[in-house]
Amino acid sequence: MLRKFSSHITGTRKLLAMALPMIVSQASMTIMMFTDRVFLARIGEQHMSAAMIGGLTVFLAMTFWYGIIGYVNALVAQHYGAKKYKDCSLAVSQGAILAVLAYPIILLCIPVGKWLFSISHHDPLQFQLECTYFSILVFSSIIWLLKTALIGFFVGRGKSQTVMVADVIGMIINVPCNYILIFGKLGVPALGVAGAAYGSIIGAVVTLTILACSYLRKRYRKKYDIIGNMRFDMKMFKKLIRFGFPAGAEFFLIIAAFNAIMQQFHSYGSDVAAAVTITTSWDLIAFLPMYGLAIAVTSIVGQNMGAGNIEEAKLSAYRGVFVALIYDIIMVSLFLFATKYLVAIFVTAEEAAAKPIIPTMATTMIRMAALYVFFESAYLCIAGALRGAGDTRSVMRITVISHWFFSVLVVALITVFHTTPIVAWAGFIALPITTAIFVFARFKKGHWKKIKVVDPDAALVTTESPLP
Repeated sequence: MLRKFSSHITGTRKLLAMALPMIVSQASMTIMMFTDRVFLARIGEQHMSAAMIGGLTVFLAMTFWYGIIGYVNALVAQHYGAKKYKDCSLAVSQGAILAVLAYPIILLCIPVGKWLFSISHHDPLQFQLECTYFSILVFSSIIWLLKTALIGFFVGRGKSQTVMVADVIGMIINVPCNYILIFGKLGVPALGVAGAAYGSIIGAVVTLTILACSYLRKRYRKKYDIIGNMRFDMKMFKKLIRFGFPAGAEFFLIIAAFNAIMQQFHSYGSDVAAAVTITTSWDLIAFLPMYGLAIAVTSIVGQNMGAGNIEEAKLSAYRGVFVALIYDIIMVSLFLFATKYLVAIFVTAEEAAAKPIIPTMATTMIRMAALYVFFESAYLCIAGALRGAGDTRSVMRITVISHWFFSVLVVALITVFHTTPIVAWAGFIALPITTAIFVFARFKKGHWKKIKVVDPDAALVTTESPLP
């Protein structure tokens, strides 16, 4: 009994050692997006809302490729666990090659993004700002994709500290750049929402540069044959596509569903758009750090699966959920009992007096969001474990079906039944709760235990398993 308890403590420490840097890393990205919106809120509610929708649409344009390239993490973890070290850098190279191939396709999405804004009947000023923000940021998509491939190398081997340092430095550069460019300081003209986009690109370039320099260090070049593996490899490329495609399709379809929901909420008008943007900004604080935890769970599960330690892989997933619960207790407390202060960061007393509907609605929405915070984090950890094991298709099916079901429901509530924003928001918060329940049921069935990513032929047997 004592030995088992000691094993759990050791496993939790290992998870935290890898997860904490990734949590800090994702928190850095959260701070960048959060401060963007706070700064832009000082200019006007349409600017803040435009950054939210414009940024979401940029992510939609690249998310399919982002999901596939993100599977470099699991490939590196599995090959690292199997002590096939040179295959780790080969996986990174395939991710980088795919990023370059995807970039022209992403650029072709610019007119599509502007068309989506035009049919959503947003505030005219917000529409113009959305187009500006989206058009600038979409050109930086290759930076984010290359960064994702390099992150997979470090996190897949359990060296997430490097990613943390790169992201924190990127944040330290990004936030003051945003302030200078948005408001026009130090002799720079005030660029508003365009300045927010340029500041984000500067921070991303800094982060990518640090990761690339770390990747090319002498000790890595020798052990992982990095220079020799800077080439196309059909076998590894097919493996990336085979296991990464479900994740890419999943991310694209769920972000498309989420985008459709947010576009419709913004069609209520600028006041509702502002309230929803404030709420989702705080949801980022709850969501993105736990996404860092999920990345760590994916890596540890992948390493254990590669080493043939299935029981430890299962326990790693549950440990992730336990760690998430501790964080979520804090977030739920803030959402329920400090709501007034959370909203006040975005809305000044003068603005609240002029438009009381914004803080009132944002307060209600944030408190309602407290209902799904834990489910959201549990889903991230369990889905991360399934991806690390190679069971990407089942995660794709569950998340895509649930997201599109609730997307249709919410859009119908808004456009057909013309419900109030609060009623539509109630339909939306059922989404993460339902998804988490079905993903957990899939994990409990245990089909993932039979998948062998390192042996692609064995993976064919189990990746087509039906939904729970």
